[in-house]
Amino acid sequence: EHLLSSSEHLPSSSEHLPSSSEHLPSSSEHLPSSSEHLLSSSEHLPSSSEHLPLSSEHLPSSSEHLRAEQEINLLQIAFPIRNSGKKASKAMMEETILALCETDWLTLRTLARLLDRKPDYLRNHYITQMLNDGRLKSKMPGIPSHPGQAYRKTETNSRSGF
Repeated sequence: EHLLSSSEHLPSSSEHLPSSSEHLPSSSEHLPSSSEHLLSSSEHLPSSSEHLPLSSEHLPSSSEHLRAEQEINLLQIAFPIRNSGKKASKAMMEETILALCETDWLTLRTLARLLDRKPDYLRNHYITQMLNDGRLKSKMPGIPSHPGQAYRKTETNSRSGF
């Protein structure tokens, strides 16, 4: 109920603080004496690592943690663009972006890494136009700079005209 209206009731400097560690315990007397609460064996852990990947060399270095098999598939799709240097045609780049975004939401950083291009280059020359013409959709419409922004191919009716 009583609020301090000024600092007149507050202690000045460190007058109420101990000047040394005299109030701190000098030993581990308050710690448990044994580790009985810890597991004594690894009985609940898998017996082998046969289902774990042999290494992490094929995992992405970014924070977007693609599964290793997904990463390999996407790199295979992106290979012609990555291998072309900077000479890929606009049509080839657009087809590759659509193929990469076929089944998963991919961020601009992931696309840039897969295609070996700069994010701004992809946004300025491809992504914005492909969003505007409806070939791509954004995960966060209306928030282009959202950190979780990602892109995916727009669903099209493959049997149109039949």
